[in-house]
Amino acid sequence: MGQRSFRAPAGRAYASWETLEGRTFMSVATEAAALKVAAKAPAVKAPVAKAPAAAKTQANPAPAQQTATTKPTAFRTAPASKPVQTGKPAAAENVFRTKPTTPRKPVTSAPKTAPVAKPAPAKPAPAKPAPAPAKSPTPAKPAAPAPASPAPSSPSRVNYRLMGDADGDGVVGAADLKIVHRNNGQTGIWSDGDFTGDGKIDFHDFQVLELNFGKTVPSHYANIGTNLDGVSDYATIGAFTDLARMFRQWGSVEKPYEPDASIPRTADNYPLADAGAMTYARTYPDGVYKVSWDGTADVNFTGMGAEFTITSQDGNHYTADLVLDHKKGEILNLYVTNVDPNDPLHNLRIISPDAEPSISPTFRPVFLDKVRAFNGPIRFMDWMQTNWNPAVEWSDRTRPSTFSNANATGVDYESIIELANLTQKDVWINVPYHASDDYIREMARLFRDTLDPSLTVHVEFSNELWNTGTFQQAIDNLIAGRAMADDPLSNRTDDFGRAAEHAGKQFGRMATLFREEYGADLFADRVRPVFGGFIATTYWTSSAMEYLARAYGPVNQLVSAISVAPYVGVQGDMDSIDDENLTAQKLFDWMHDFIDDRLVPWIRDHKALTNYYGVELHAYEAGQSLQAINGKNEELKTAAQNDPRMGGVYKHLIRAWHDHSGGGIFGNFALATPYTVYGYWGALEAIDQPTSAKWEAILDQMAR
Repeated sequence: MGQRSFRAPAGRAYASWETLEGRTFMSVATEAAALKVAAKAPAVKAPVAKAPAAAKTQANPAPAQQTATTKPTAFRTAPASKPVQTGKPAAAENVFRTKPTTPRKPVTSAPKTAPVAKPAPAKPAPAKPAPAPAKSPTPAKPAAPAPASPAPSSPSRVNYRLMGDADGDGVVGAADLKIVHRNNGQTGIWSDGDFTGDGKIDFHDFQVLELNFGKTVPSHYANIGTNLDGVSDYATIGAFTDLARMFRQWGSVEKPYEPDASIPRTADNYPLADAGAMTYARTYPDGVYKVSWDGTADVNFTGMGAEFTITSQDGNHYTADLVLDHKKGEILNLYVTNVDPNDPLHNLRIISPDAEPSISPTFRPVFLDKVRAFNGPIRFMDWMQTNWNPAVEWSDRTRPSTFSNANATGVDYESIIELANLTQKDVWINVPYHASDDYIREMARLFRDTLDPSLTVHVEFSNELWNTGTFQQAIDNLIAGRAMADDPLSNRTDDFGRAAEHAGKQFGRMATLFREEYGADLFADRVRPVFGGFIATTYWTSSAMEYLARAYGPVNQLVSAISVAPYVGVQGDMDSIDDENLTAQKLFDWMHDFIDDRLVPWIRDHKALTNYYGVELHAYEAGQSLQAINGKNEELKTAAQNDPRMGGVYKHLIRAWHDHSGGGIFGNFALATPYTVYGYWGALEAIDQPTSAKWEAILDQMAR
């Protein structure tokens, strides 16, 4: 826990300079004195190799049944005992080569593309099931303390250079003083002079200017990537020019909203009998959609005032115009009847009016503008439907010709590669848990041969294999982990530790196959295998890394980084304040305190572990994680999402992560997500939303 020596005018004790920027308002003299104290901090010692302490058996609740209205809540449970770090770090130099290129600079303001008119929030008819939530709740942390790891040798000083440059010229000077003076007493954002993130310009912002006057602001700070939201009929990510990718799975003509697995389909997921499907087409514009298809079948649409006119026929190839108006309905239904099984419907395209083929035939400009804003990698975990993904063999994957990406295996890899090449973004991909060796080899070859060679592929095995309360792959891994008792390389005796060892074993399999397909040199240059950790305790990652070392040799020959998820606002964490007395200010105060008092120590623990093994520390997901599944304070939590004070929380979180992780990737979760009681995950609520408090804070932390 950081010092509590400085207080804001309201009398609330704020963290000292050690952990929190912008809320201490200390004088230059005080800052200098604090730096002298930090310089005397003792040096850290390397972990001592000892036999692990026995860990209590992990309780593993069965996941709740997935329904349209029920979402399982998992609680992160760490072993009650505190296992000691074992094993020695690899003496070998890290095999992964640092690229000499400078970071690609993000845009530093809201995208210039004019936003598409946003439809009113969709409300399914009573007879139809409500859409499933976009993101599984992030599990709460355990009540028991996490196993301790060595602390850094001295507290990381927050970077005050980042504050005070209102006009963006790179220097804190007279022009910035004029901006703050002009807006004093008003509400605003960074560029208006609000450097403390409280949504207003006042005396404290003048203090920040005094502290930094004459200093130069760096052109690049935080390395921030983003997760892309899963594709579904109700999603607000609106990525594709082809609306056909956004339809729910096939149901009957009578109930197009109710998926029916008994309907026969082609290998590309087109019906071989009469069928219907639906979408909300959220964020897609009104206007004329260009429709085309091949095959022998009748195609028709209803809802959203659909006016459907066939414009041409050449054999069994058709074109048509589809006029849509969201004001005339919130659901679009697609019907396919009179199908010839020998020549069924295929190659259906429903091209949005805002498509710009000269920019991209696949992705909408409004989506590309948002993706280009980030300077870190794009994580495709949800696009790839990593959670519950049933794929085993390469033939099980989604192909570019598959109808609808709202399916069990997600978006085709070819489109993911196309997006990365177009936007020049590194990718972060997830291998399905059940993928065979051949699947992984084919996946590696595809990315090796078609991803721009200047780009990096971060590759992770599955997702959150510790999270048995939420994800089926974690339960499968736990079951497999119990069999590790027969593995001579295993030395854990508890379920949690053995599950971690099995996760490490599977990670080693994946990384080895990628190395074989890329070859040693390309693997070192272009591939970054990332192991998924558990932020509340280092025991999970330590168990996996120790197994990897015994099975494969030096860890940093196969592992480039360990990753965790620094979330603030998990429902279980905030039980003590989540009641009828909760106010917005109390919520934001709690979030700031949680960053300092819980997240920073956890980040430091993991940083010590990654230093020990000679690898990097990244955040695969991060951000606020407020939820109202418990029915409490939903209105307050929703309003908090675009409160200027939420921007202050994001700035604090990103800076705390950057300063204590060693500048690792901050993986925002997520880009654009509809807000529900299950979470307010998106930096934006919809892809056509011009900006938000969270969005502006993210842009600010990349550019300053």
